[in-house]
Amino acid sequence: PLLLEALGGGSLAAGRRVTVPLELEMPARARALVVSGPNAGGKSVALKTVGVLVLLCQCGWDVPAREDTRLPLVDRVLADLGDDQSIAESLSSFSAHLRHLARFLQEAGPDTLVLCDEIGSGTDPHEGTALAFGVLEALAARGALVLASTHFGLLKAAVHDHPLMVNAAMDYDDRDLRPLFTFRVGDPGTSHAFDIAARMGLPADLLVRARAMAGEERVQVEKLLSDLDRRARELADAELRARLAAAEQELLNKQLDARLAGIDKERKETLASLRKEGERAVRDGRRELEAAIREVRTRKADQPSVVTARDRLAELEQRVQVEQESRAVAGWTPAVGEKVRIPRLNLDGRVVEVRGQKIVADADGLRLTLGLDAVQPPDGTSAAPGTPVAAAPVDAGAWAWHGDAPEVSPELDLRGERAEEGWERLDRLIDRAIPAGLKSIRVIHGFGTGRLRDFLYARLKQDPRVASFREASPAEGGGGATRVTLTG
Repeated sequence: PLLLEALGGGSLAAGRRVTVPLELEMPARARALVVSGPNAGGKSVALKTVGVLVLLCQCGWDVPAREDTRLPLVDRVLADLGDDQSIAESLSSFSAHLRHLARFLQEAGPDTLVLCDEIGSGTDPHEGTALAFGVLEALAARGALVLASTHFGLLKAAVHDHPLMVNAAMDYDDRDLRPLFTFRVGDPGTSHAFDIAARMGLPADLLVRARAMAGEERVQVEKLLSDLDRRARELADAELRARLAAAEQELLNKQLDARLAGIDKERKETLASLRKEGERAVRDGRRELEAAIREVRTRKADQPSVVTARDRLAELEQRVQVEQESRAVAGWTPAVGEKVRIPRLNLDGRVVEVRGQKIVADADGLRLTLGLDAVQPPDGTSAAPGTPVAAAPVDAGAWAWHGDAPEVSPELDLRGERAEEGWERLDRLIDRAIPAGLKSIRVIHGFGTGRLRDFLYARLKQDPRVASFREASPAEGGGGATRVTLTG
């Protein structure tokens, strides 16, 4: 039927112009909306605003209203606004209103918007109420859409019990004694005549006598309606706060969902990175063992030695896979200063640096760069930074492999490798070469641009596991290779 939020201008008694929001929504079955409330509270402005905007919409012009505004499509607008009294035509205010209402009853139909300001006013309140209610009932029965204003208390009560009519109110602030210019559908408003008279400066004793003449019962009814107005506003405020809280909670839920989605994405990326690292470790192990197999074949070793080498490859691949899956499930990443156990070297150490999926650990005086799959918590516990590390007991006070030591090649070919990848392979070889008892290794890096060689030299200078390094002899490859001497 009618849903409107627009701007209406109203004149206060002091002559000050104000612009206030008007939000009006007709109930589904209602055809007549009767607006009551204080004088200078915006009733007439509300009716005029609706009429003007309906006409603007009919003309196809822009309407200053909310985007979801719905206005009725009508074939005529009938308005009784203002005072048409005339001495020349022998019309009083009441007579002028009656003439308009008589024409409305003749012309109104289902597609008619009727606007009546102060319907039934200008005569005895009881008789005016009866006439006003009869006109409203007849117009509603014909299907017309009616907006009317009134100060008649009996008319408000009659409208409350009619199925096609509904009361509405312009709100009033009882504490500050001023109209709020807000529109509320469902409850009648009060005129607050005595409050407004007091605000306009009428003497207090006069108002006391006026209240007495109005009767205690009427004053109590007005007070009850005023209390209902206040409670309705409080409920509306509580509903607004509840909606805001619900909107805030919904926003918080969306943020939490986004964070959970981010955590899940990060978890998947971490698992993918761990899996990739494990696969790369397997490939590196495969290349090293295949090189060992080629060497065995070159030396014409028997078939059992080849089978043993391939068994070690399978064992390495299975161990890396188990370690990767275990670490991915546990999600354990040691922090700087935390104790770690290095099972394959039978050593305990302390983390001094974390580099993404790698750590740098100090173990028995050696600085080792290890993948997360190569370490584990010592007995499932961690120590606070600064706690001395007790090395595991090993043979002759040295450190060695736990179990059978794997065969380690004294030579590493890095030709074609990128600088970082080349150092990673050399770093792992040094880790295995020292416990295997190798004193030196030969690194073949080729000539090329020299970038790989320079990068390796820079890292070897800082590595405490390296006693010295030099360019290989001509028989070993000259400038295309480097001889690295390891600490004993």
